[in-house]
Amino acid sequence: MKILPRTVLKIARLYKLADDNTPVKALRRLEIQTDKSHVFADFILNKQHFALLYGSIVDEESIDELWTEKPNNAEILPNPLDPEFIETPFQGKYVIMFRISPTKVRLDIYLSTKFDTTISRSLWQKYIKAGYVSVNNKVVTTPKFEVDETDEIALNLPEKEQTDVDLPILYEDDDVIVVNKPSGLLTHAKGGLSDEPTVAEIIRPENLIRNGHRSTGNCSQA
Repeated sequence: MKILPRTVLKIARLYKLADDNTPVKALRRLEIQTDKSHVFADFILNKQHFALLYGSIVDEESIDELWTEKPNNAEILPNPLDPEFIETPFQGKYVIMFRISPTKVRLDIYLSTKFDTTISRSLWQKYIKAGYVSVNNKVVTTPKFEVDETDEIALNLPEKEQTDVDLPILYEDDDVIVVNKPSGLLTHAKGGLSDEPTVAEIIRPENLIRNGHRSTGNCSQA
């Protein structure tokens, strides 16, 4: 069973969550999960978080089975055509709409756990203090500033300069790489924001390629 973004918008209009002038692109962070019997959609609209279940077997008794990870802060919206019911008829099937109350969390925690987990929380804190992060089009420089999933977060991180560094490999197998570190090349980055090349950065799996294969082992220095 499939559903298109414009169909999600039609359902939102049915629930008076959007008007006829609302474009499809207003559905932010739209995620659609399909199954043979039903569809689950999660989206942000007008700075509110919603989710819906849609299908022929959707009813109050099936909610926990169809949405096993339903959060406690998900509130069922009544049928806009008959408030005594929660199931809403739509195109020969049924819809149940949920409004999810936002959960506030520190900006640095949100970025390190939900935005990009490859960047440490301490580095995110430095990026925030340096003015590289905006929330709802305003630069935020306080790591403890609270945000939720309805906020629009934008990044303007500095690009690292590409520096060609000769890092001779003395020995390499599936588990170990032994390199001859040139004098002056840092092993790890200094404290704060730094774009100096380091051994740790050069030998990251995505940066180090040998014989057409990415190396993922440990590194020793000679």
